[in-house]
Amino acid sequence: MFTKTMFVILLAACGTHSNAPAPDDREPPDPPQIDQHFCCNSVNSTGHGSGQGCVAINKENINTCAEILYCASNWTKNSDGDVKCLN
Repeated sequence: MFTKTMFVILLAACGTHSNAPAPDDREPPDPPQIDQHFCCNSVNSTGHGSGQGCVAINKENINTCAEILYCASNWTKNSDGDVKCLN
């Protein structure tokens, strides 16, 4: 009788599952974008600014580039290197 009771308790305990992901399974949130300088082939300064053929650079390297685009915080960049500052 004791064995049956223990078996039922053990079975009941194993049957409770949580569908919530474990803390290690969760992806960390994207880090917030910070101001960024870009070295670009061409820059359009109208609006918030945009550039074509851009590569992100450190602010220490801005003197090595003829066309600089500066985005204060948020921007988008596609695979062709086109950057658009969002604010």
